[in-house]
Parts: sequence; structure tokens; C-alpha cells
Amino acid sequence: MNTRYEEYFGFKSNLPFTLYVGLERTPENCSNEANWHENLEIQVCEEGEGTVLLDGEKHHFLTNDIVVVNSNVIHHTGTENNLKYSCLIIDTKFCEQADIDHTAFLFEPHFKSKTFIDLLNNLQTIYNNNRDICRVAKSKEIVLKILIELCEHHISKVNKSMQKKSLETVRQTINYIRQNYNRTLSLDEISKNVLMDKYSISREFKKITAQTIFQYINNYRCKRAAELILSGKTVQEAAFMCGFHNMSYFTKVFKQYMRELPSKYKK
Repeated sequence: MNTRYEEYFGFKSNLPFTLYVGLERTPENCSNEANWHENLEIQVCEEGEGTVLLDGEKHHFLTNDIVVVNSNVIHHTGTENNLKYSCLIIDTKFCEQADIDHTAFLFEPHFKSKTFIDLLNNLQTIYNNNRDICRVAKSKEIVLKILIELCEHHISKVNKSMQKKSLETVRQTINYIRQNYNRTLSLDEISKNVLMDKYSISREFKKITAQTIFQYINNYRCKRAAELILSGKTVQEAAFMCGFHNMSYFTKVFKQYMRELPSKYKK
């Protein structure tokens, strides 16, 4: 599983959120990238079942379950069967304008709530009604109600700082790899640069991202290699630029993580 930081720019049509409805996941089409971002994210399971990984903690995701992805939490949604869910991402600036600093506290990560489901269904209805001249205003009103519902009924008592050090070290590890993936990396080098011994960083990285450091490195290199091939680089050029110096090994690893041969990405 790869990991990336995401930033959401330019929420559409003056709406302070992005709403995805009916996202379908199967074992074949699940992303292998975990990610994190500052914006608050809310997921609702519509059908089926899956799992949501939040900073290394696994949550079983069932119909009508609500998962809240707090600010800068490393997360990944997947399934071993079939899963259909909705995802609401709320603009941090909108929260700030409402004097709700969602980065300062921790919401309950997993719960059920009919009130929440009703609010999200209402938001979906209004969101899809482009003829309503009050669409933007009504949408903002419902999103504000969702934030108020979270603040009044779903603040977690868990101390957010408990895992802060480990999470920050894992993020530093990810950033270091992303800056140096084009050359040979060793566990000793990585641990030295993030100021944690190699055994501890290996354990914490696996706990939080559900993958080893070298699984992440290979996955990230393959993603970047695919982008380079699509941009016009030869397979060999892309491999060398991403830290692979043996073409046979590159082809094997690429097929493992991308499920296709590198040549499939040629224009």
C-alpha cells in the first residue's frame, strides 16, 4: 500500500465540499494507496462490507456505518468482497469560517447515526438539484449542521497526542522516501534521517500503513515509473530514473504492484 498527502483545491461551484456517491470497491479495483489530508472526510457505507484503516487502526465498515477521517489521519478504504460507499470531504476554510477548528480535536472515528444518514441524504438531494437557485446556500447549511452534529455528539475522549510522535515519524519517512526514491535506499539510512532506530520505525510504519517500508518504496517507484512511461520515457529510462538498475527485477516488481507490464503504459 502506497501513501500520499493530498490537497484539495478549488471546491466546485462555490461549494465548500466534495461529495462522491456510490463509490464501488472490489478486491480487483481497490486502490493500494493510503493518503492523508488536512480536510475533514466522512465516509458512509451504502452496501456490502469493507475495512477502513485509520492511523494503523482497522475498522470494520458495514452498511450504514459512518467513518470520520480526522485531519491528517493516514487512511485507506478497501474490501475483500464488495463495497459501495459515499464520501464527503469538507473544506477546512469553511470550518474555520464557522469557527469550528476541526484540527484541534478528535471526532469519534466510527459510529452509527440515523441523524447523520438523514443529513447526508438531504445533502445529496440538494447537491444534485442544479435547478434550485438556493442550492449553494442550502448545501452550506446542511454541511454546517453536519459539523455541529459532530461537535455536539461525536467528540472523542481519546487523546490525539498519544500517537503523535509515531505518526509524525512515519510521515517523515514517507516524505524522505519520496524525495530520494530515485536512488538506492537502506533502512539504516532512513532510520538515521528520521531519528528513530530501524526496528522501531519498521514496526511503526507497518502498524500505521499496513505495509513494510520496502513495499512502500517499490510501490511508489512503480507509480512514478508508470507516469514517466506515459509521459514518453522509455521503459528502461523510467526504471533507472526510479531507482531500478536491473530490468528483469523492475519488470517483476512493476507487474506485482501495477498488475500490468510496463510496456502497457507506452503511448
